[in-house]
Amino acid sequence: MIINNLFHLLFVFFFLLLDYSFSQNNHSEKEMYQFPKHPTLQKALKKKHPEKVKYIHIEEYDDSIFPNNDILKFKNVEHIIVYGKQRLRKTKCDTLQKLTNIRIDKNKLSQLTNLKYLQFAYIYFGGFPVELCFLKQLKGLSISFCFIDSIPKEITNLKSLEVLELRLNNIKFLPKEIATLNNLLILDLTNNSITKLPEEVSEMKSLKKINFSNEESKKDVNEADYRLPYPIHTNKIDYVADGKLFIYLLNMPKLQRICVSVDNPNKELQTKSVVIDKLLLKKISWF
Repeated sequence: MIINNLFHLLFVFFFLLLDYSFSQNNHSEKEMYQFPKHPTLQKALKKKHPEKVKYIHIEEYDDSIFPNNDILKFKNVEHIIVYGKQRLRKTKCDTLQKLTNIRIDKNKLSQLTNLKYLQFAYIYFGGFPVELCFLKQLKGLSISFCFIDSIPKEITNLKSLEVLELRLNNIKFLPKEIATLNNLLILDLTNNSITKLPEEVSEMKSLKKINFSNEESKKDVNEADYRLPYPIHTNKIDYVADGKLFIYLLNMPKLQRICVSVDNPNKELQTKSVVIDKLLLKKISWF
């Protein structure tokens, strides 16, 4: 429960602090992070008219298949949040444990034809669940805390996607196919293992926010890190070495915010000296 609350707060406060005005004007972002309006699965199952249920929030999902038969009762559901069953460590010396193993059933998932927003956390998929890439109507997808180490080329099928959040995984690079997501507004790769600024992002002209920061590595998270059953990775992008591409991204007309992390204050000063332009510097959030 403590980690669940932390997860909620990190998600909510990140987007509130990042750019409140943009949040007010972007429907997909508001839909993705309005947690209070989502009933739990247990409460939703008690409703007399399951076909009217639009939102479901599931904690400690322990079924081996998603979606299960209970979820399929809500044929018109638009937004599902799924947390796996966590196994917390008592001390930092305890062995790292895998989270709940879940397999995505493509045939069952295809029955949820109105699904627009899907969020997963604390789940072990054994890799990016390619089955999700066939939800062509999906507008928001979040797969965080899930041991994802790559993004499949099938991501190109998600033409309607506006928000892609892959925080706290182990992604090292982006596939070239991600550049075909012409409607994507927000790309969040907080705390992954990216070492070079991805050139693919420069082709994504609709982007308004990009996050390459290591926000989750802050002291308050590190103090609770021993309770998480996996390590926290960090992006190690050298924005000085990749200065030309970095400036190009900042000059993209629709881009409002790019979140970055650097190793020390001197590196921040060096990065600022590369950018120079005051208007471009205002687009950068430092973590």
